[in-house]
Amino acid sequence: AVERGRGGPLWLPAGDGFEWLWATVRSCVPPNGLTTEVGWYQWAATGADGSWYPADLDYDSDAPGGQFLRLGDLPPGECTDGEVLIAVPRDAEVVTLVNSDQTGVPQGTWVVGDVGAPTTGTDDG
Repeated sequence: AVERGRGGPLWLPAGDGFEWLWATVRSCVPPNGLTTEVGWYQWAATGADGSWYPADLDYDSDAPGGQFLRLGDLPPGECTDGEVLIAVPRDAEVVTLVNSDQTGVPQGTWVVGDVGAPTTGTDDG
């Protein structure tokens, strides 16, 4: 799930001219795989103009609840899920959500319109 403009009065602003893109994400390691490092740094959004917006670790400690692992090891056969926040310009047309491995090689790409996120929104906080 992906939403734009989510936030609240206690959240730090996403930045001047920016709003939060909130994504509920899931990572799994196959049963025959190896223990794998997962974390927020593996998630990003891309804009129609090729801009890259990484998941943001600089947010108010009160939010979000249910967050994805900031950094951890996931054993074979296990999954983890939660939310990540990505600061995007309010006027940006966000087209994809990307997951990359530890070296930056994309492991999965989802077209944002296909998962129901609007391409524009308003900032609640």
